[in-house]
Amino acid sequence: MESINENNKNTENRIIEVGNKKYYLIAYIDEGSYGKVYLIKGKDDNKNYALKVLKNDKEKFMKEIKILTKLNLKNNIYIPKIYGYGDVKLKPDQDGVISCVIDYAKNKNLTFYINQSGNGIREEYAKYIFKRIVQGIKYCHENYICHFDIKAENILMDNDYNPIITDFNISEEFQHSKSSFFTGERGTEYIMCPQMFIKNEKYSGIDADIFSLGVLLFGLVLNTFCF
Repeated sequence: MESINENNKNTENRIIEVGNKKYYLIAYIDEGSYGKVYLIKGKDDNKNYALKVLKNDKEKFMKEIKILTKLNLKNNIYIPKIYGYGDVKLKPDQDGVISCVIDYAKNKNLTFYINQSGNGIREEYAKYIFKRIVQGIKYCHENYICHFDIKAENILMDNDYNPIITDFNISEEFQHSKSSFFTGERGTEYIMCPQMFIKNEKYSGIDADIFSLGVLLFGLVLNTFCF
């Protein structure tokens, strides 16, 4: 069994096991800040999934798994469902690497969709997308989680072009509204609220997410995310 060539997205089907379930490893897709992503197919159900594999920061990777598991309790459709996690061997001679299996979004992310739309998306559809993203973030806040990195790259598009909020590796949990205050810079610079840039300034994590939603709406209305 040969190692995966990450410069070539196509690879031979091979069987891997995550959380006592077996999958065919189909292709390397991409990588983000904390993990590499692969396309896999369930051996039993023949359904496509995404395999996210730890790249460097184990603590943040495990935090994302914990948050997704918590948010999945009500099976919210705007958050990727986690189907299992555990060590995986992508190569036979490789030590196990922490990974998780989540929903596969074949239509990539919102940035890609906007850039491929030519003259931009219609206002009605921009409203449709944004409404569902807001509903997803509201669900996070109701479950005492601030996202802190709401941007087009982190909004996946499912098979029907519905948005799915992803990348919870810098998200934070809080116990109640009075404990949702934080300090310091978090997330991506162009979507940060102004208070993040002031040393020792406290700000509401909920308000910070709302500010980022405003930046996202601005990009949707202008049909661009080139900041």
